[in-house]
Amino acid sequence: MKKIDMHVHTSGASFCSEVSGKMAADAYRKAGLDGIVLTNHYSVRHFEYFGHDYDSAVKNYVDEYHRVKKVFESAGMSAYLGVEVEMSDGGTISDTTKNHEFLLYGANEEFLFENPKLYDMTQKDLYLLCHKNNILMFQAHPFREEQGHHPADPEYLDGTEINTHPKYKWNVERLFRFADKYDLSVICGSDMHYVSQAGDAVTILPKRVMDNAALAEYLKKTQRPEIIYANNRLLRKSV
Repeated sequence: MKKIDMHVHTSGASFCSEVSGKMAADAYRKAGLDGIVLTNHYSVRHFEYFGHDYDSAVKNYVDEYHRVKKVFESAGMSAYLGVEVEMSDGGTISDTTKNHEFLLYGANEEFLFENPKLYDMTQKDLYLLCHKNNILMFQAHPFREEQGHHPADPEYLDGTEINTHPKYKWNVERLFRFADKYDLSVICGSDMHYVSQAGDAVTILPKRVMDNAALAEYLKKTQRPEIIYANNRLLRKSV
């Protein structure tokens, strides 16, 4: 089995992260994990920071994944391509706006180049586009009310996550009640921005999950993979 952090940011594509790919690889190897899903921010503000237009921003986004993947593989670990889409509401995020961010598992770089400006789509349209391309869509930290995050429409979600970022409440029981009520999958991610977070969140995957497509297929068939957080092992079934 493989211990994977499902929600990780690096500084080459997420300006809020203090962690380079090399720093992340060193930290996760030391923490005893087998890899990560690199879910850098896919948003108006991050793309404007890293590119002068959409195409250049997406190129940097994909190039950062390849840079990180290379250093992880050199360290004997895996790095999968993920996406964290921040819905823009006209390109702005404010305290009065319901902030929705969605983690995409199973996307490849061709999907990103061929489907521009995912952040301008509605949740429903993004979900339908993802399913057309065998990509699963999870809501990131749906109870992070400190930043205005609240549960999105469960009809257009495959799952959600336990998020162990140290700055915010984890709301684990509320999250499970939400997931159980709407029959959603649950994974675990650290939302890593600092090296100290490596090892805080683990989702267990079988060794046969070798690429992005296999990751999406496994999550589709395994609604509640085994997860570890706060040094506790937890496996939950729907009720």
